Amino acid sequence: MIRRPPRSTPKPSSAASDVYKRQIKGYDNFDQLAAALTKEGVDLSGGEYTLLAPANSAFDKHNNEVGTPITADVLKYHVIEGKKTMDALNTDQKTLNGGTLTAYRKFRKNWLDGAIIGLKSEGPSKSSNWPSDVECDNGIIHAIDTVLVPGAYAGER
Repeated sequence: MIRRPPRSTPKPSSAASDVYKRQIKGYDNFDQLAAALTKEGVDLSGGEYTLLAPANSAFDKHNNEVGTPITADVLKYHVIEGKKTMDALNTDQKTLNGGTLTAYRKFRKNWLDGAIIGLKSEGPSKSSNWPSDVECDNGIIHAIDTVLVPGAYAGER
């Protein structure tokens, strides 16, 4: 699970993309995303961004059911310019790769292109929690349950 680092943690001085990787790397279930960002050379220095972070289970599902490669273009489809809290993700969002994520609300949850954003267990349920609104030096991270693929969403726009 992604957690905010303690306030006493010094801020890294490296590139902004490394900040996201450090934020994710120390948490359970996000090491495949951190590795993919490094492998594909996705550079998030030079601005403020919102990162939709698929968990390891989303990468496993993608690899087993979809099978298309996770390219830099696919990873940039998970990045929105500007710091956007979960409450601000209620309209369609332009991504860093030039595509648009379709926003909608279903089952009292926010969705973008078929991915649940920051799922929170409600009531006595023991279901999964996916963190949202995790602050970073130059952006915000929201966990999602699906790898988003440009052009794959067939819902209404």
